[in-house]
Amino acid sequence: MNPAELTPEAADFRWSAEFRGLVTAALEAGLYDLPGVIPELPRVPAPGQPLQRLVLRPADARLTLSGPPDALILNLSICVAGGACEEIAAPPCRREDPWPAVAALLEGAALALGALPQEETRRQWAVRGSADTYAELLTGRAAAMWYGILPLPDPLPRGNMHPAFRAVLVDPRQPLAQWIWARWQIGADADGGRAREGLSRASVLRPQLAWPADLAWLLELSGRPAEAADIYAALLRASPLDPRFLEARARTLLAAGDPGEALAALQTLPPGFRWEPRVAALQVEITAAAAEAAGRPADLDPLLAHWQQTDSRAAEPVRRRIDNRAQQEDYRDALSLLPPLRDRAPGPATDALEAALLVAVGDLDAARPLLSAPTADRLAVRTAREADPGADLAGADPAGQDDTIRRLAAQAALYRGDAPAALRILGADDGADAWAIRARALERTGQVAQAATAWQEAWRRDPGMEGGPVEGRRIR
Repeated sequence: MNPAELTPEAADFRWSAEFRGLVTAALEAGLYDLPGVIPELPRVPAPGQPLQRLVLRPADARLTLSGPPDALILNLSICVAGGACEEIAAPPCRREDPWPAVAALLEGAALALGALPQEETRRQWAVRGSADTYAELLTGRAAAMWYGILPLPDPLPRGNMHPAFRAVLVDPRQPLAQWIWARWQIGADADGGRAREGLSRASVLRPQLAWPADLAWLLELSGRPAEAADIYAALLRASPLDPRFLEARARTLLAAGDPGEALAALQTLPPGFRWEPRVAALQVEITAAAAEAAGRPADLDPLLAHWQQTDSRAAEPVRRRIDNRAQQEDYRDALSLLPPLRDRAPGPATDALEAALLVAVGDLDAARPLLSAPTADRLAVRTAREADPGADLAGADPAGQDDTIRRLAAQAALYRGDAPAALRILGADDGADAWAIRARALERTGQVAQAATAWQEAWRRDPGMEGGPVEGRRIR
C-alpha cells in the first residue's frame, strides 16, 4: 500500500500532508485488524514486522484523495493477485474529521479481501482519536514524517520536541499518536526505549491489533518470549485462528521452552501455510525440541525434506539430511544429496563435505580433485598403508616436509621389520608420535637404554602417550 496521495486533478490544501499522514496511519492500523492481513508500506516496517512474514495471497492497494477540504473523497483501490481490482469510495468527509470515511474504506476492504474482524474492533474505526483537532493535526504531522509524506527536519528534534512526542504530550489518550511515537522509539533504540509504554497505553485506549502486535514483536526482540507468547494468545482471542499470531505464538513458545504447546499452535495453521518455508523450518525445530524434552529420538528427515522442498535456496535442511545419513554411516545415500546442496551452497565447505563422503565410500580418485595437494597425498599414503601395513612408503614424500606421511612411512617400515629404515625415515622429527615410533624401532635393534630415553621424550611431549618398556608405570 502507498501513503495517501492526492490525485493529479486534486488541488492541494492547507494541512494536506498532515491529513494524508493521519489517514494513512488510521488505514494501516485498520487493515491490520483484518484477519491474516499484513499491510506493507514503503520505507516503514509493517505492524509486527519483521517477524511476521507469512503471505498466502498478496494484494496491491492504492489510497488517493481528492476534493476540497470540506468535502474530501477518499478512494481505495485493491487488486488481489489472480483476481479483479475493486474500487472503494468513501462518503465525503471534512479535513478535521476523516474517521467515518476511514471506517467506510475499511469496511469495503474487509469485504474485498474476505477478512471480517470482530464487531468490537470494527466499531473503533469510526471513533475519533482525539476531541482536540490540534492534537490530531500533530499526530498527522508525525505520521506524515514517518511515512515520508513530509521531509524530516534536520536535525530531527529529540525529547519533548520530537514531532511524535509533541502529539502525545498534547493528548496522551490518542492511540495513533502513542503508536507512531512507539514506532519511532523502536527504530531509534535497540530495546525500544519507551516504546513498550506507548504500545501498552495504545492497547488500553483502543482495542486494535497493531499496537499489541508491535508490543509482542518488541518483547521478542528484547529476549522476553514468554511475555510475547501471552500477548499472541490475547491477539488470538481477538482474532481466532489468525495465521499471523498462530505462527508467532508457536515461535515464542518454542523460545520460551514449551515445545509441546508450540507444536499445538503450529498445527492449527491453515493447510495453505504448510508450504511457507518459515513454517516448515519452525516445524523441524519444534519437533526436535519436543523429542529432546521427551527423551526420545526424532525422525526429522521427512520434515527436513519438506523444508527443502518449500525453500529452493535454503542449504540448512539439505546439510542436516546429509549429516543424519553420515551419522548412520549411510554414506552413499548422503552423497546422493550433494547435488541439491551444491546448487544452494557452492564453495569450499561443500567441497570438503563431498570429499569426506567420497573417502568414506572408498572413491579416492573422485575425492582427490576436491582436496588440497598435501591432504590428497596424506590420504593416498594412509590408504596404501591400510591396504598393506608394510607397504614401502619411503618415496611418498620426496621433499620430506610432511610429518604425517613421514610417520606413516616409518610405521610401515617398522611393520616390515626394518627398524633401521624406520629410524632413517624419522630423521630429526621431534613430535610425540615420532618419538614413540623411534622408541619402538630402538627396542627392535636392542638399544634398550636409548629406547627408554625415547619413551621419556614421547611422554614429555604427550603425557597421554601409551606404550613403553615398563608396564603400569612411567620411567622418570
